[in-house]
Amino acid sequence: MKYIIALMFLCLSIVQSVSQGHYLVELDKFTPPQQEMIRHLRGFPAEAFLAKDMDGTEHFLHDYRGQVTVLFFYSVEDHLSFDWLKQLNKLQIKYLDGLNVFAFAKEERSVIASAIRNEAIVFPNFPNGTLFGEMAYEGDLGMGRMIVIDKNGIIAEVLPRSYFADGDLLSTYAHVDGLFSQVINRE
Repeated sequence: MKYIIALMFLCLSIVQSVSQGHYLVELDKFTPPQQEMIRHLRGFPAEAFLAKDMDGTEHFLHDYRGQVTVLFFYSVEDHLSFDWLKQLNKLQIKYLDGLNVFAFAKEERSVIASAIRNEAIVFPNFPNGTLFGEMAYEGDLGMGRMIVIDKNGIIAEVLPRSYFADGDLLSTYAHVDGLFSQVINRE
């Protein structure tokens, strides 16, 4: 009887992930260690934080429940992750009412301020975010990783650096856009 219940639960889980997860990242394209790190995060509550952004404004993750939140870990010196910071800016503007992007930079405030001065970034940037990112959100997934948190505070998707490095910008942007749309529109 236990096996039948377990099998039914597994089947329901698969059906749910297939029906709602059109844009979910397929783990088989990542290395086994990456797959395990993603499994460790996806489907679990996001680690809360209280941090001051570049302007000194405090942000508490739980204050953003009811909206989709994206945590993005980047470095000004890393061209791939810095380019994605600009792409996320476009998506933040597109999904203004349903999305909150938080960018955690490796560098200190003055370096970030200089780098984004001409970029018109519309979401909070947090200096010195490396330690927080490594401890709470799998730093081994690389600089330029993205954590998508649903309206209930559950990690809906984890996109490691290799996800962005493996694809061309336009198709990856379209996929991320679709993923955000799906998570935002999920009830």
